[in-house]
Amino acid sequence: PWMGDGNSVLNELGVNIDLSTEEGFYNYYSTPYIIWANDAAKKATGGDFTGNGGNMSSAFIMSRVMEECGISGSAFMQLNRELCQRIPVVNTGTGSYVTAKGLTRELSGEDSEIMSEFNYVSYYMKHNFIY
Repeated sequence: PWMGDGNSVLNELGVNIDLSTEEGFYNYYSTPYIIWANDAAKKATGGDFTGNGGNMSSAFIMSRVMEECGISGSAFMQLNRELCQRIPVVNTGTGSYVTAKGLTRELSGEDSEIMSEFNYVSYYMKHNFIY
């Protein structure tokens, strides 16, 4: 959480918030999350809902919940899940991504292709559907 003038407070605490490093990036932007299921949900889904879900952007949490529940969801949610598997952290504010190769500001190959596809589909969904 942000504590006032975060840079000075975090620096005084000795926390690395250098966004050019993976540790600093995660220290600056990370927030722990929990996906919790009561006994009825565990019974209904057959899942145990235990373990570490790993690092991911908040935009991927709903697709992770659906995956844990055994729900495939819409084509958009399936694309969301596929993107999370390749690029689990997308930070548009800094143009940073975490891929299998680590923290990067440049995507290439299949990572670049799926990110572009996701951006096109997101734009289409946002401008053509009203819920």
